[in-house]
Amino acid sequence: MSIDPRYGTGNMTGNMTGNMTGNMTGVGGTTRASRIDPHLVFGVSLLIGLALSWPSLSGAMHGTTDIVQAGIHLLVAVAISWAGCYGLATLVLSYANTVAPSEPNTAELQAPQRRADDLALPDVTSEAEAA
Repeated sequence: MSIDPRYGTGNMTGNMTGNMTGNMTGVGGTTRASRIDPHLVFGVSLLIGLALSWPSLSGAMHGTTDIVQAGIHLLVAVAISWAGCYGLATLVLSYANTVAPSEPNTAELQAPQRRADDLALPDVTSEAEAA
């Protein structure tokens, strides 16, 4: 079974390469840059929105709150939690994509840095003594 080429290829057994942020190998083995998985962000924000609006939803199920008001509370809670989750995921992804500076090799720092085409300088003291 092939999956949408924007998100990679795979089959039902889970032979899909990638991580939660959407860094997947696409069709032909090409690698895309990492980006945020929109399904994961929406799923987490939906759960947070349900948790935030649970009192309104519970009141609507018991008949103490109007269903329209509970729906508006749920919509606002999901919108706010989606914005927060997306911002947090963007921040985490930007820190995950930064490359740490590599430490220089100490042996290379101690050795003199010369070019391969430099010629050795003639010994001036031996010429002065010979004359």
